[in-house]
Formats: sequence, C-alpha cells, structure tokens
Amino acid sequence: MTTEQPTRSVDLSVVVPGTPAEVWDAIATGAGITSWFVPVELDERVGGAVVSDFGSFGKEEATVTAYDPPHRFAALLGTQPGDGRVIATEWLIEARDGATCTVRLVHSGFRAGDDWDAEYCGMVEGWKLFFENLRLHLTFFKGEHAQAIVPMRTIPGPNARAWTQLCGAIGVASDLNAGDVLETDAAAPLPLHGSVHHAQRTAKVSNYLAVLEGPLRGTAVIAAEGDGDAVMVSTWLYLYGGDTAPIERSVNELLARLAEPVS
Repeated sequence: MTTEQPTRSVDLSVVVPGTPAEVWDAIATGAGITSWFVPVELDERVGGAVVSDFGSFGKEEATVTAYDPPHRFAALLGTQPGDGRVIATEWLIEARDGATCTVRLVHSGFRAGDDWDAEYCGMVEGWKLFFENLRLHLTFFKGEHAQAIVPMRTIPGPNARAWTQLCGAIGVASDLNAGDVLETDAAAPLPLHGSVHHAQRTAKVSNYLAVLEGPLRGTAVIAAEGDGDAVMVSTWLYLYGGDTAPIERSVNELLARLAEPVS
C-alpha cells in the first residue's frame, strides 16, 4: 500500500486596478504575463502550451487545463524528472467596486518536509514581489505590453556583499527605501531614472522594485537572493517601447563581470 505524500499550496491575492478584461490580458496572455514576469508564449486554449523563458536557467513548459475568460486560467506544470512531482497553477479574477479586481493565485503541489521548505518559501516571497510588479504594470502601463529582460547570475556572497556589488555595478545606492528616487549618472551602464516602490533588505533577500520614467520607461526588479557563499543576483527590466537589444546586452555584460572570479 502506497501512502500519498501530503502537499501544500501557495495561496496569494492582490487588488489591482482595471476591469476583468484588462486584468485577464495581464495574467492570461503571453504578452501580458511577459510585461511583469518572464517572457511567455501561451496558446490560449485548453490543452495549449505555456512556455516560460527563464533565460540562462532554461524554459519551463506547462499545459493549459482551464481557460475561461475573464475569470479563470489554470495550467499544469507536469511531472519533473527525478522527483515525480506535479505543480498546478490557478489564476482567479474577481471584480470589485471602483474599477478594481482581486487576482488570486493558487500554486499547488509542494510537498511537505525540509527538502521542500526552501523552494516553497522562495516561491511565496517571489510571487509577492511579482504581484507588486503586476500591480504597477496595471497602474502605470495598462493596455500596453512590455519586453522583458530577465538575466540572472550567481556571484560570491554573503547577501550584503553581493547586494552592494550589484548596486555599485549598476550605479545606484544600496540603501534606498520606498519613495526614494532611483537614478544612475551619465557614466553608468544603464540609464535608469524613476522611483522605488518597494525595498527589502534582510540577511537572505535584498531587492528594489522601481517604476522607470525615462529615458527607459517601465519597471525594474533589482535583487540579490540567498546567503552564504553563492548569491543569485538579477536586474530584471520590463521596458515599454524602443529597441531593447542594446539594454539587454549591457545588463548581461554587467552581470557577467560581477560573476568573474577575482584574480
């Protein structure tokens, strides 16, 4: 007799501006999801494919299991090699007063136990940050679609060291708070100007979520995740309009230099 291992779910909600149709475009189309998460190709039908591109970390493929505009979208990630797990994602949209909607995410299939704790906790914190980016997308850029630049690199830790290095390479202060101006000077590799909407600094996670006003227009997630000898750093940009190829090259070169071993 086989006893099925218990599982747990990430269950989060956020209130965002927009009608159900506007919010549906943001969470259930490839161009919409790309505008606040990672580049996504989505075949908008039950049985269609969802391909999420995590850059150097590869692509993740899922299958659409429910597609009911503008209320419910669900997908199944499927069995992962070596662990037999199945991860399901369900998005629900509920209209509220004042031209707003509640977006609820249920991300299920995480097993109990120490081996899964880090992944589960990281998923919870990660979704909270990207929910904020979703809210900013619908607040400032509703009806538009961004191009996503999502490079990541592993550099030496601990977190505070990696965060200071990342901010220094970009050309921004490492001690900003929500409401502060985020701005690089003319000599910086990335021309960033905007305002910080979220800032976090803990022993294991440091990040900024900012709205960019020009010359680049969009949002930015600058982050250092993890502690110990290796920390994941990222400079994710969601840009509306213009040729993003030179910016993408600059970001990749910047992170590559940080990852180079010190001689």
